[in-house]
Amino acid sequence: MSKKPVNRDLTKGSVRDHLMRLTWPMTFGILALISTSVVDTYFVASLGTNALSALSFSFPIFMTITGLSVGLGAGATSVVSRSIGKGDQEMITRRSTDALLLSFLLITALVVLGAVFVRPLYAALGASGEVLDLVVDYTIVLFYGMPFLVIPMVGNSLIRAAGDAKVPGIIMSSSALLNVILDPILIFGLLGAPRLEMHGAALATVISNGIGMLMALWVLYFRENMIAFNVVAFHEVTNSFKKILHVGIPAAAANMINPIGVGVLTALLARHGKEAVAAFGVATRIESIAAVGLFALSASVGPVIGQNWGAGRRNRVRLTLVRSFQFCLVYGLICAVALAPLAPFLPNLFSDIPMIAELARNYLWIVPVTLLGYGINIAAAGALNAAGWPLVSAGLTFLRMFAVAVPAALLLGPALGANGIFVALALANLAAGAMSAAAAFRVIDRHAPSAPEPQTQNPVAVPAGVDAGSP
Repeated sequence: MSKKPVNRDLTKGSVRDHLMRLTWPMTFGILALISTSVVDTYFVASLGTNALSALSFSFPIFMTITGLSVGLGAGATSVVSRSIGKGDQEMITRRSTDALLLSFLLITALVVLGAVFVRPLYAALGASGEVLDLVVDYTIVLFYGMPFLVIPMVGNSLIRAAGDAKVPGIIMSSSALLNVILDPILIFGLLGAPRLEMHGAALATVISNGIGMLMALWVLYFRENMIAFNVVAFHEVTNSFKKILHVGIPAAAANMINPIGVGVLTALLARHGKEAVAAFGVATRIESIAAVGLFALSASVGPVIGQNWGAGRRNRVRLTLVRSFQFCLVYGLICAVALAPLAPFLPNLFSDIPMIAELARNYLWIVPVTLLGYGINIAAAGALNAAGWPLVSAGLTFLRMFAVAVPAALLLGPALGANGIFVALALANLAAGAMSAAAAFRVIDRHAPSAPEPQTQNPVAVPAGVDAGSP
């Protein structure tokens, strides 16, 4: 059967329009995933404190696996988008197929290790008694269904690399909606289903992710011509693995840096009482929902950078950075303006303890003002990963957290209390934004390839730095 090749060319037309077309569908997809996590927590909480504690113990493990998935997705986006920019259809298909194969092999190895070490691992984290039994039973189901989580994440990254964010957004939203529907049915035994409780929560996640995986693979094979089943030389496959992991390993490591840093900041906040920790949790959840557009942009900038880098369109690579940073500045300011008047009220939705509400309000007055810097940081990271400079990206993430946030928190915490730690995080956002912008432009100006611009019948001179498409 003849299948059409990838044909969404991000090397032509308005850079701004490409970025917006890729970002908005991802915004809804990421919101759907966040909503799923909230719904899971809500239903599991109704099973009792032990069940909720078991769910909490599972978070670090699955954050690690999610970080690996995001790293593999970043590696796949980088190598495939640059191949698309070069117009090499055979290489597009080879790299995409090998990215999925690598994901399957790595996650299978993790499943085997997880099944063997899951109980001692959770025991080492402090789980015991009924909580340990619950979290082990819950995790085992998810471990065996882990390919259904990782493969669609990488698959959706490949579809975005081809210039389509609408379909990944639909896949993510559909999977999340199915999870929300299945949760109460399988947890509580509704509509004739058996009451599975924690097993039901895990099974709902596995089934919904499995459907998402089938949808992503169908699109990649039948619509995008990005999966091949032909036998190739072993060295070709290992060459793909090396190129993907060249970006994927640092990207995965960078995704681990933030959770570790947040853990350190949480420990510092704990010195000021459990109310400070609770307020931090409340405020950051509110902030993450507000900042979802920045997360979506960071996932969308890679395909545009990668395709134009592969095509040697240096001016468009630079312009993509400019447009992305402009978006971060505007969006970040909108978030700050929107959250400031709501800060006295939103925390009360989560806690009626005055000190928690007060500290959460202070956070929402201090940190969101600097979201524009954080947005530039993660947008630059996505751009650098796509361009094949992942170590610079990981280094910027490390500097934000451990060269600025943690030292500033150690300095300001004793003097200003929990608010000092919030100020430290705000300073880290601003510093990271400035460092990231400078580093990204430096890499592009020194290393981006430059090919002759395509000529039209009536060429019109376009000033450097001005979008060749619509404004």
